Amino acid sequence: MKFLTGSIIVTAILSAADAIAEPVSPFLDASWAGTGVFRETTDGPVQNGRCRVETVVTLGQEALNLTGQCAGVAASTKVLLKLERRGENRIAAVFRLWAWDREIQFVGVESDGVIRMTGREPMQLNGSAFDSALEINWSQGPGFSMEFAVSTDSGPDVELLSMQFELR
Repeated sequence: MKFLTGSIIVTAILSAADAIAEPVSPFLDASWAGTGVFRETTDGPVQNGRCRVETVVTLGQEALNLTGQCAGVAASTKVLLKLERRGENRIAAVFRLWAWDREIQFVGVESDGVIRMTGREPMQLNGSAFDSALEINWSQGPGFSMEFAVSTDSGPDVELLSMQFELR
């Protein structure tokens, strides 16, 4: 009997470890904690930051609302992301960070646990126009990452937000 109980416990622990290692789609109702970096401006310093966000799924698993707060050493901002699946693998999104006082509309595709999107029009920031890209990746599990970058014709891409989220 002791052997059977020990086997059940070991099996349960291994099953839990396997479940934790599985990729977790952000398309669920959950609370997430993120760590990473962000910039307030394209020429500003990179700050270490933390985020706490909530995700709520709507439209029968076809839409996701992410809301929360991100903070660094010198600044904090509210964050809002609304994703909607449109068709087989197409995604439309609205992304807003209050620190930049901008709302950006994105379109893109979802494939193998990664959503890659580009801004529908140039983003105005610091008096300049930038193309923008947003990527959400949950293919590596158990959480997801969010990367937001801008670029111009004359310079390299500038990463404004890079966060890795884990379930709280």
